[in-house]
Amino acid sequence: MLEKVKKNEQINFCFILIFPIMIIAFTIVDFRSEPMVNYDNEKVSIKVPLCSEENIYYSDINGIKYIDQFDFGKKVKGQFNKNYTAGWLNNTKYGDYYLISCNDVEDSRYLYIKSDDKVFIFNVKMAEVFSKTNTLSK
Repeated sequence: MLEKVKKNEQINFCFILIFPIMIIAFTIVDFRSEPMVNYDNEKVSIKVPLCSEENIYYSDINGIKYIDQFDFGKKVKGQFNKNYTAGWLNNTKYGDYYLISCNDVEDSRYLYIKSDDKVFIFNVKMAEVFSKTNTLSK
């Protein structure tokens, strides 16, 4: 009986020790990754480090337009670094919106996509997304 209790204590100790290490490792890996944008015939998929993955289904798109430079507002969730600003942000004009913006872009135009109850904004460096959504908006 004593051996069984010690074995359970060892298992609990290992879990308590390993679980936080795994969380830290996954966070570091996610923190070091970059935003990803992929598309196929039915949707655009976007993934930002430290943020949720979102899908923009073409059938759900209500509006697409170009907007000029705007105030990003405050970060809700996501990542800002020297290369990009990405994730869920909030400002007074758009409320909560999903942004992917490469910081080394000289052109200040952004692509605004309204999809049902969500807003997505990309800057012009996201050329693959622009070409696909421009085809859809014609």
